[in-house]
Amino acid sequence: IRGDEFISSTPKHINLYNSFGWKLPVFAHLPVILGPDRQKLSKRHGAKSVLDYRDEGYLKEALLNFMVLLGWNPGDDREILSIHEMITLFDLKDINTNSPVFDINKLNWFNSRYIGSLSKDELFSRIKNKGLSIKNEELARKFISPAQSRMKTLNDFADLVKPFTEQTELHLSDEQKEVIKELLTRFERISYWDNKNIFLEISDLCFSRKINLKEVYKALVGKEEGLPLADAFEILGKEKTLEKLKKALS
Repeated sequence: IRGDEFISSTPKHINLYNSFGWKLPVFAHLPVILGPDRQKLSKRHGAKSVLDYRDEGYLKEALLNFMVLLGWNPGDDREILSIHEMITLFDLKDINTNSPVFDINKLNWFNSRYIGSLSKDELFSRIKNKGLSIKNEELARKFISPAQSRMKTLNDFADLVKPFTEQTELHLSDEQKEVIKELLTRFERISYWDNKNIFLEISDLCFSRKINLKEVYKALVGKEEGLPLADAFEILGKEKTLEKLKKALS
């Protein structure tokens, strides 16, 4: 089984087999995988080894599922397939003759689906096994639930959680400082610290200042999106949240 660029040299290979008296194999020539520009997939498209994808936080199950559907399908609309299903259903005669396109967005979709299917303990175990830098493991584990649905790769976990578990240096504008000051005052008066009350205070601040949630998010964590603020601050706890906001202002 090889790429269709070998079709033209197949007669030479047949002659070589016959000349050496070897048993002739059955040759199958498959269409090559293309990049987004519909040219043969190469390093300029970001083509890399399987180990590179592993290091970037892709699950082996997701990568295998994605690759097996490049140029083949089980004959129905199923996209998520177990290894057993792939082995049982696969038949070489069902290979498509058109060259498939390697779509990284589709791979990200598969990976996020597989991440979402893992138990919380299994997901955290895989994150730890990657050796990702997590300073407070006990606290980080609590963030698995809100992070899981927002992760495309295992590497995303650290990026999502670090703004809440570590103190990052933010270069705040005067307007952003005022937003944090008001939020600090609002948070201090919350008597029952849960995501509902936290969300109400954030929403009311947005309404009174006529700003959107992304602006509040950027003032607090330095970017416009990530974990839901109310859920993240509930996990962090009132004391640590207030401490974080005070440090941001200083």
